[in-house]
Amino acid sequence: MAKHLTNLGLGRDEIPPQEPRPAVDQTRRRRKQAILLVVLALLVAYLFALGRSYLAIQDGMMDVNQSYDALTAAARKADYPAAIKASKSLTAAMDKIQEQTQLWVWGIPARLPVVGDDVRMGRTLAAVGKRSCDDALMPVCDGLQKVVPADGSGIGSAKDLSKLLKKVDKAQKITKDCEKQVRAAGDAHVSSLNHARDRLLSILSGTNDTYESLHDELTLLKGASDIVSIITS
Repeated sequence: MAKHLTNLGLGRDEIPPQEPRPAVDQTRRRRKQAILLVVLALLVAYLFALGRSYLAIQDGMMDVNQSYDALTAAARKADYPAAIKASKSLTAAMDKIQEQTQLWVWGIPARLPVVGDDVRMGRTLAAVGKRSCDDALMPVCDGLQKVVPADGSGIGSAKDLSKLLKKVDKAQKITKDCEKQVRAAGDAHVSSLNHARDRLLSILSGTNDTYESLHDELTLLKGASDIVSIITS
């Protein structure tokens, strides 16, 4: 710089002193640093929320497995009150999982390539599991409570048995449709999601077997009830 000014005819004593860096530059630097810190803080908060939701889903899956095992054990013993209790727990666990998969934190990964496919598949599995409980399992439980009261007051009327049989038939159709939806979901890129898919298929298949056994038992009860009605009429 000094050489350039000397060439212009200015002596070294005549070279104007350089001005100090203005305070505006320091302000801009601080502002950029503050913005970077805010972005990092938001990223950390987002990752924390995403991790917490993932753990909640894992907890929900454990609850699903435990509730389904309890339901299966109660159904084998024809312990209907225990089966109804386990069914409610299973439904609550499915609701928890479905609620978590719909949180905003999964909206960003759902838009990404590859990862988005798995997120959407997970949401589909959660929605199907919830449907199998809300539209199939719980209506059957509501009918069971009328036919076989928990207080042991006796078997319900033939009319209640007929209504319950229809609910069981409908539950079987819904559950089979849910199985088709799960199979149509295909394979995920993450092996843990494929394990969850296979487990859900196992639960749906096992639940349908339970419906089949329940249908046979109810048919026998209805037949006995009809005979009693004929005799007492």
